[in-house]
Amino acid sequence: MQDNKILIIPDVHGREFWKEAKARVDECSRVIFLGDYLDPYEFEHISIADAFSNFQEIIEFKLAHPDKVVLLLGNHDLPYYSSDYNRLSTRWCRYCESFADVFAATFAKHKNLFKLAHAEAGVLFTHAGVRSDWYAMVGNPDADTLAEIVDNINNVMTTSQVDLLYQVTYYRGGPDSAGSCVWADVLEHDSADTLSKRFYQIFGHTLQAGYNNTGGIEFAQPVITETFAMIDNAKCYDLDNIIPGQM
Repeated sequence: MQDNKILIIPDVHGREFWKEAKARVDECSRVIFLGDYLDPYEFEHISIADAFSNFQEIIEFKLAHPDKVVLLLGNHDLPYYSSDYNRLSTRWCRYCESFADVFAATFAKHKNLFKLAHAEAGVLFTHAGVRSDWYAMVGNPDADTLAEIVDNINNVMTTSQVDLLYQVTYYRGGPDSAGSCVWADVLEHDSADTLSKRFYQIFGHTLQAGYNNTGGIEFAQPVITETFAMIDNAKCYDLDNIIPGQM
């Protein structure tokens, strides 16, 4: 095992590309999933049942490697994971009513396996990225350490601040001034943000895909900048290949 080998898994949505991690787990010090395990895209023709089976396999993978595998929560997970978020939210993308109780029961059984934020090698990992204007609602974006930022974000789920996860800007059809760590669109992030200046961020959430000349779907390149990487394109990434020199 390489001490600094970190593998990152962006939005799953029922896809099986993440299974590369199963083949490589022994060489990795950490495997970080960025969330959104369920609610497959209709254009990919993945059934709800297959997506759920895939999700159960991810949970088994975590249970087999509890200290090595990190499972983050995305906006598609929270309506099933949290009854408080479910009560607040009317912005359910592809929310599956027919399987909702089964999904919720599975999350409830394994609630402690999931969190909103993680820090590793000086990098902040979340589902959709963290802007300082949203984080200012839970902490001090100019003073808090990376460890404090992660703790404060994760504590949102256990406090009355859970409604902050419901913050959605016009980029995603919402009225709020700042998108949350599970809702912020990639277009909301820029290198001038104070958090981006202090900590490199890696997140998913904004699908990079489109139609090719024959009408088929092709995944596009990720958005990688000097201050953040948005890697939602159904591909596993080694951290040291995203930000060379950081490891």
